[in-house]
Amino acid sequence: MSGTSSHDQARELAEQAVRQQEAGRDADADASFDAATKLDPDAVVEVLDETGANTAPDSRDDRTDREKPLP
Repeated sequence: MSGTSSHDQARELAEQAVRQQEAGRDADADASFDAATKLDPDAVVEVLDETGANTAPDSRDDRTDREKPLP
């Protein structure tokens, strides 16, 4: 990653962390987020905002009782 700014490096690490999290590799994601945060915390926030990863799930996305399959 030489030749790139710490902001760019942090963004790359944060994007990698999001992919790792999506793949269920939480320990790897935590390490990537930690490294990115040390470089540039604002870059991490940008990535999380862009990907929606820091947005709480919306309860309107949950199925209602009428939409759930019967047991």
